[in-house]
Parts: sequence; structure tokens; C-alpha cells
Amino acid sequence: MKHQPDGSIPLADGRTLGFSRFGMESAMPVLMFHGTPGSRCFGFPAGTPLDEGRVQVILPERPGYGLSSAKPARTILGWVDDVQQLVDSLGFDSVHLLGLSGGGPYALACAHQMPGRVLSVNLVAAVAPLSLSPLRKDMALANRLAYNVARLVPQSIQLNFLFNRYSLFHKPVVYLEKLFTQLSDWDEALLQEPVTQALFLKHMREAYRCGIDGAVSDIRLFMRPWGFNLSEITTPVRLWQGELDTMVPAAMGRYLAAQLPHCTSEFIADAGHLLFLDPHYMNAILSAICQDSPISTVGEEPEVEDALSPC
Repeated sequence: MKHQPDGSIPLADGRTLGFSRFGMESAMPVLMFHGTPGSRCFGFPAGTPLDEGRVQVILPERPGYGLSSAKPARTILGWVDDVQQLVDSLGFDSVHLLGLSGGGPYALACAHQMPGRVLSVNLVAAVAPLSLSPLRKDMALANRLAYNVARLVPQSIQLNFLFNRYSLFHKPVVYLEKLFTQLSDWDEALLQEPVTQALFLKHMREAYRCGIDGAVSDIRLFMRPWGFNLSEITTPVRLWQGELDTMVPAAMGRYLAAQLPHCTSEFIADAGHLLFLDPHYMNAILSAICQDSPISTVGEEPEVEDALSPC
């Protein structure tokens, strides 16, 4: 599997969009949208369709994460324009989308707004509208409390992410201990594996590279109306959801599956939230995407800016 150096493209409004790219440049493109928080720093297990040259994965960072410039007053639908510019720059006619956790709403927004270019949407532990209280009942207690406090005191969202950012860089043990109170035992066991933990911490530190704006904006947007109707999405959707998930409860997956008219779903009894870090499930997800016809066309390589510019 080939991993190209991280890159960035200039956007029409003067911002920068950062991304990473994995796999062969001639392979079928999959745009993977990271969670909340998240970044372009990622790793894939050996033996997936990436190694076989069947797919390539492009991982763009939303505004305020990693190498991507912040965008004041951004919206979920506003992400679609950034994605269209990236897809055009990379020379793709059409793409598959893979939305992880907090990346799910953004993948669905793209399917809603650009159905002619999105071949499929693949959701993994995807967030549903947080304003629907029945969907939050199986969250970990710490997550439910954080949501209720955030509704009453919006500034608490910033305080939470400031603490996470500080502990990630200065006291990662404290960060992990706090995270484990929010995750299932299945997820904790996955993150106790040294290689997985090291990659996860790198991924999260890069998410906070330039601050907390990306994460704060995401949570605020998930708590409001998303700006589009799920029932209007005509693109085929696949959904994977762990029944043990305490970050994004299975009730959210069932809600999305019921609202999306062309959705097939798999609910996994003995798995939690971090399906995308588990080699078995990531291989299964990429293999499922490969079942679709590789219609996409790859054009000439775009010129990308140096991705190592300081914040």
C-alpha cells in the first residue's frame, strides 16, 4: 500500500484543505471523513483492498482540524463545497464516501447535495441528530451529562476540548483514563494494544494541531438541525454499528437506517464504537465498498501545497 505525503489544496475562499492519501492512484477513490475529533493521520491493517490496488482512500480534514483552516460559522452542508473542490482537484468523476462517527453527517450531506458524484455512502458508528433525546439514552453517563451541560452552558464544550487537548499533549495517561470512562470494555481492550494506542494518540493530537475549533464546531452542529432531509437521499447507504457502543449508541444507527430509504445495515452484537480501528472490521468495510462497480475516473495529479506549514 502506498501512502503519499500529506498534502493540501487552496480553496476558493482562501482557506486551506488538508488531506492524506493511501493506496494506488489509479484505484477506485474512497473519501473517508474522520470522526469528532479526528485528523488525516490514520493507519490501515495489512491485507485490505488497499494493498490489492482495488481502492485508494483520501482522508480530508474538516475546517479547524489538522492542516485545514478554520471556517467561522460553518455548517454541515457547507462541507459539501469543500469536498467538491477536492474531488475536482484530484480529478475524480465520482467517489465512494466512508463516514466514521462524527464524519457520518457530513457524508450524508454530500450524498444529499451531489448524488450524481457519490456512488455509495458507508457509515461506521455514525452520529445521528443529538437533539433527539431517545437516541442518547444508551450513551455512557459521562457523555449524557456532558450533552445536558452543553445545552445549558455552551461554553462547557470548549472547556471539555481544552482539557482533552492539554492532556493529550502533556498527560496522555490522564486523557486515556477519561476516555475509558466513556467507552465500552470492547473499545478499551482495543486501545490497550500498544500499536493501536500509539496510532490513535497520533491521530487525536493532529486533530488538535491548531486548536479546538474543529471539534467545538462539530458538536454544536450535531446539536442543531442539519439542514437537509435524510429521507431525500437516493444514494445507496451501508451502515455498520456496534451494539456495545456507548459513544454513539445503537439507537442512533437504527434511527439512521430507518430514515434512509436505501440503507442496508449490520448491527454487531459484540463490538463497540471503534470498529474502524479493528483490522477485521476495517477489512470487511473496504471489501464491501469494493463490491460496487469501479466507475470513478482518475485524472492528472494536482499540485498540492506543502503540508508542513505551521499553524
